[in-house]
Parts: sequence; C-alpha cells; structure tokens
Amino acid sequence: TSRSNSPTHGMYIKAQDVYVANNTVYNSWDGSGISVRSTAVVRGNRVWDTQYLGITLSHQKLAGPSKRTIVEDNEVFFTDNKPQGPGWIAAIGAWGNPLRYEDLTIRNNKIAICSENAGNIPLIKLSPLFDNLTVVGNDLIDIRKKPQFFAYTATPSPSMRDKHQNTNRFNETSCPKHN
Repeated sequence: TSRSNSPTHGMYIKAQDVYVANNTVYNSWDGSGISVRSTAVVRGNRVWDTQYLGITLSHQKLAGPSKRTIVEDNEVFFTDNKPQGPGWIAAIGAWGNPLRYEDLTIRNNKIAICSENAGNIPLIKLSPLFDNLTVVGNDLIDIRKKPQFFAYTATPSPSMRDKHQNTNRFNETSCPKHN
C-alpha cells in the first residue's frame, strides 16, 4: 500500500551491486515493475503492464564498488492492460543527477509496446550524460502507428544517438505473450 503519496513498485531496491534475476512482475498498478536506485545486475526478468516504468534505473543512492549496472536478457512489455501513467515513463529508463555510475549496459532484452493504448511513451528513455552507456542487441518492438523507440532526457550527440539506433533490432520479432 502506498504511503505518503509514494508509488508502490513491484520491487524497490536501494542496495548496492544487487543481483535481481528471474523474477516475474506484472500489474503494478501504482509504480514501476523493478526500480533500482544504485548499481545492479538486472537479468532474466519478465515485467509487464506497470503504471510507471517496467525497469527504472536511477542514481538516487551511492554506487556500489562495481560502479556499473547491467540490464540484460529481460522481457519488458506493455499490453492493452497497461494502466495509464504520467508522460515521462518508458519501458526501461535510466537517468539521474548526480551521475554515479561509471558504466551502464542495456543489452539482449526484448522490449515491446504491444498496444496503441500505451500512450506517447518510448521503449527506452536515457540520459545521454553517461560516459560509458551501451545499448546493444535488444529486440525493440513497437506496434503503434507512431513508434517511439528512444527518448533522451537531454539532447545526445549525433554519434551517441546513432550508436544506439544502429546496434539494436527494430520490429523484427513479435510481442511477448503474458501468461
């Protein structure tokens, strides 16, 4: 149950260098599916139909000794059952100030918006301020008439934008099933 007007996330993690693996989180009607506030490895999770982000990566807490976060081999998607949320959400989002990570990698995930009802949100929303930001090998699926694969919290350099756009697969596979 929410307290003090704060959202209720499926998982809210403030620990450093935590390993979050093989979880199923869905129908988080008042928060994100997995919300990580420090460094972590987030691997092999299935997250769908959350009000906020499927996976949130934030810099609210001090980084652990690894100074890195890896998000890989996850399935994150929104269907017709996704509750409406604020406009700043995405399937996966990474940002924060001050920047406390030295390395952030988002790779080999299946990230999908499988409904026109999801609103005008991107699959991945990033802060391009990371020095070592890698977004590669992801299956990005957006069935909406106006797909939005990436959004940035600040204007990235053309090389940063091209690096992400050219190293992922776009609409080459179908939406995941939520069973």
